[in-house]
Amino acid sequence: MSITKRTFDVPSDRAGVADARLIIGTTNGEAATMALLVNGAAVAVGVDFGVAECGRWTWLDMPEREAVETFGAFLSHAVESSEADAREGWPTLTDEAADWLDALTLYAEDEYGTCDLCGDPIDYCQGHGPRAVEVEQSARMVCTVDGVRFEWSGGEYIEVGYVATARGEYEIDYGHAIGAFVAQDCVNVWDHEANAPTIPRTLDAFEARCVEYAQEVER
Repeated sequence: MSITKRTFDVPSDRAGVADARLIIGTTNGEAATMALLVNGAAVAVGVDFGVAECGRWTWLDMPEREAVETFGAFLSHAVESSEADAREGWPTLTDEAADWLDALTLYAEDEYGTCDLCGDPIDYCQGHGPRAVEVEQSARMVCTVDGVRFEWSGGEYIEVGYVATARGEYEIDYGHAIGAFVAQDCVNVWDHEANAPTIPRTLDAFEARCVEYAQEVER
């Protein structure tokens, strides 16, 4: 079972203190192990944390700012709550972890405001905010269908491939690092006359095209 990792550099809010790195690792996008490292040493490690049941994101496609904000909320509860089970799921939780709560909050601040139409932060709303084009061009969507991984950044092609693992069909001695995405094929989703994709830049449309492609290959 392969682990997909996402990493975020969290700037320190204190002079003379190195920035931290937040690593979120997940095998299925629903549950994740999260580690906050400073100078390579873990100051907080949380295991088996799930995404919101009523939410639309997984740990794989959750916008960066929201992922950091969610981790910060989990950490804040563990550090500041007086509940007896507040620290369950945190095998590593040092005193230094509390010093990073403000930095995590600053990272997740809503710098651009909230979209009046969809209610999402403007910097990653689904096409309504003033930065929508920039966000659409830089966003990366990920979907897995029958063990095949699809990735799309809103451009001409959806890439089709696999994640390199230490064991199994795709060995790391192929020259790829563990967890690296390796594209083997692509799906053209571009209308050159309109200079726009043939499907909306949304997760639902992306996932539907991936399922459709998988069914076409099986025929």
